[in-house]
Amino acid sequence: NELDNIGIRIYPNPFREKLTITVPFEITLVIYDLTGKVICHVYVSKGENEIDMSQLKTGNYLLQAHSVDNGKVLGVMSLVKLSN
Repeated sequence: NELDNIGIRIYPNPFREKLTITVPFEITLVIYDLTGKVICHVYVSKGENEIDMSQLKTGNYLLQAHSVDNGKVLGVMSLVKLSN
């Protein structure tokens, strides 16, 4: 996917409580539900990060990665949250 092509790894997908996000530079993630409503913003620092996503309800989401430097959209991927 387009995020892999620029060195951004987000796994596991599907996930239950936590996502591991490895990035070569700082990014901001915006998580949307399938109606387009913004659910949360997450700042991700360079390197490997473990992000607690247990607050999300079971279901499908869209994740949009943005550059911290200029706000440019770097890529979009779907996420699947499984029940805990």
